[in-house]
Amino acid sequence: MEANRVNIGELDTLVTFYSVERGIGDQGQKTTQRTQHCRLYAKLEPLTDEYVSDDNLEARTSLSVTTYKVAGMNIRWQLEINGVDYEIKSIDPISRWSPLCVITAATIEK
Repeated sequence: MEANRVNIGELDTLVTFYSVERGIGDQGQKTTQRTQHCRLYAKLEPLTDEYVSDDNLEARTSLSVTTYKVAGMNIRWQLEINGVDYEIKSIDPISRWSPLCVITAATIEK
């Protein structure tokens, strides 16, 4: 039970959630419609993944975002944190009864 505890006072960063709808344009191109859904406070923890690519040790930094559950949220949604856009990689509930979840997010490569 102790592993599922979260200090609500650590939710100190404002995060904007965007729902994303993908479609097809007039000429068959892919279109993306981003709509702001909500803004919630969250706790951010950086995660660093190291891997070998072309005989080089490289690192990729992503974020672990602990925040309240949002109805209808899925991995197509996007986050904006301090002016930087992130894509959602995974959504993990802390427990069945907890109102909080942990989102793993990575910066969007443009």
